[in-house]
Amino acid sequence: MCQTMDRISYEIKELVETHRQSNEVFKRKKMLRQIIYNMLRVHTEFPVDLYMVGSSLNGLGTNNSDIDLCLVIDSIGEKMCHMRFAIPVLKWAERILSRLPFVKNTKLILAKVPILKFTDSESGIEIDLNFNNIVGIRNTQLIEFYNRMDKRFQSLVLTAKIWARQNGINNARFKTISSYTIVLMVIHYLQCGCDPPVLPCLHDLMPDKFHPDSDITKLSLFEEIPEWQSSNKSSLSQLFIGFLDYYSYKFDYVSNAISIRTGSTISKAKAREHNSPKNNPKHWNYICVEEPFDRTNTAKSVYDEEAFNHILDVFRQSYAKIIKTQTLSSIILNISPSLSTMSCGQHQYQHYQPSLSTMSILLNQQCYPSPHCKCYRLV
Repeated sequence: MCQTMDRISYEIKELVETHRQSNEVFKRKKMLRQIIYNMLRVHTEFPVDLYMVGSSLNGLGTNNSDIDLCLVIDSIGEKMCHMRFAIPVLKWAERILSRLPFVKNTKLILAKVPILKFTDSESGIEIDLNFNNIVGIRNTQLIEFYNRMDKRFQSLVLTAKIWARQNGINNARFKTISSYTIVLMVIHYLQCGCDPPVLPCLHDLMPDKFHPDSDITKLSLFEEIPEWQSSNKSSLSQLFIGFLDYYSYKFDYVSNAISIRTGSTISKAKAREHNSPKNNPKHWNYICVEEPFDRTNTAKSVYDEEAFNHILDVFRQSYAKIIKTQTLSSIILNISPSLSTMSCGQHQYQHYQPSLSTMSILLNQQCYPSPHCKCYRLV
């Protein structure tokens, strides 16, 4: 059994090494963010800032990850109503950014949090631009801190995300779970589903830093983290199999909601009762995962029983398969494809070099350093 577990751990390491975001992809994303920021900055009289958020920055990105960018305009951005301002601002951004030669396939998604989607035609990287969705800035910092608390965390999250995507349960548009929800589920499992815990509760350890009213202009990544050394020595294979088991048979979906904010579960009733502008009691249905800052349900996309049962079946079938076969390849395909190229979007990405047109844009643009947080803005 020990040799089998070591085999699965090896497969996880191979999977992560193959798929995690390369330095070349990250450099391209930083370049794109700088060009987009410069372009928007010169076309408005208002103070503008542009944050890279999400997996591209928090250490959990893959070479297929898109870039999530948060456009913040003026100091009252968090108080501005999305429905009133977001769509006009994103339409303005679409007109401006369409002038860039590499910006293709622009599309405005009129969701609860509207998004301007477009593609970098040179690398195939997809960009999602939102307006003043401040919670994404805060949770990027939180997840980045968790990523540094235990070296096993990144491997488990990337494996869980790839597994969920391949098994058809990682798309909120189709009533399944988002990548962010998967990250929160992994954190909760490592806090509460392991004995002893692999991760602490950072809201308890750093209450002054992780609260919903923090000044986003003073947030930064890569700060010193609290001392933490888990006494849990489980291997990657043991932890990943435990993750599948926990959400197959042990978690109480009927009564409980995941809360990494408290480092435990809270009752669905308590989650519904929280009074905030964004929290809708009707959203707490089948899978309930509390967003640690705005206290909404990040899994509200799973709103009918059929979708929930499908997700639960995938967990249980995958757990049964990996126990029976003792191999990760029984539930995840292409664990170790050729390392000569990395897939990025619809393109094959390898040692990307910016084109002459992109370089000319960078050289001709006046460089506008972002005024506040040096780490989120990166350049």
